[in-house]
Amino acid sequence: MKALLLAAASAVAFSTSAFAQDWVLDTEASSVTANLTVFNSPVTASFERFNADITLDPNQLDAASIEAVVYSASGIARDESGREISDYQNALEGSSGLDVANHEAVRFTSTSVTATDTGYDAAGTLTFRDMTRDVVLSFTLDITGDRAVAQGGFTLSREDLGLVNSSWGNNIADTVELVLHIEADRASVYGEDDTRSRD
Repeated sequence: MKALLLAAASAVAFSTSAFAQDWVLDTEASSVTANLTVFNSPVTASFERFNADITLDPNQLDAASIEAVVYSASGIARDESGREISDYQNALEGSSGLDVANHEAVRFTSTSVTATDTGYDAAGTLTFRDMTRDVVLSFTLDITGDRAVAQGGFTLSREDLGLVNSSWGNNIADTVELVLHIEADRASVYGEDDTRSRD
């Protein structure tokens, strides 16, 4: 009887893990950007270093999870023409921005992933500086063979992020939009030791 119970438990564990599809992030093909408006002109911060642990099967969303990290000091601020602007860069890195001297990264941890009419919603927590906020990351997903491509993001107010002490005052728009383009491959294609998305 004990052997039968052990066999049944093993079968359940195997069937669950079979649906828990892991993905290996392709950081070269992916991008993380933050968009905002300063002095009535668009400004984009592009982040060069980021990573994510992704488990996602559209047919088994109960087992889905997303753990993402964006390294604050890797952000580069540019104006609408693509030029790097030192004043914007200093504001991005300073104490009224990402405060990179005291906070290494911004982190997202999903608590659930659900299907919507247009794609998926990943509800979770965003840890920014010393604050944690509930957010919903909405995204589309296309899986072709062993390649997955996701596009999405979310919008938060500067007040939600605690970014209310800038010397530029009302010259900065109230909202910050985070935009993600993610490309990844099935982990089984490269094996568990693949390190393309690791630092």
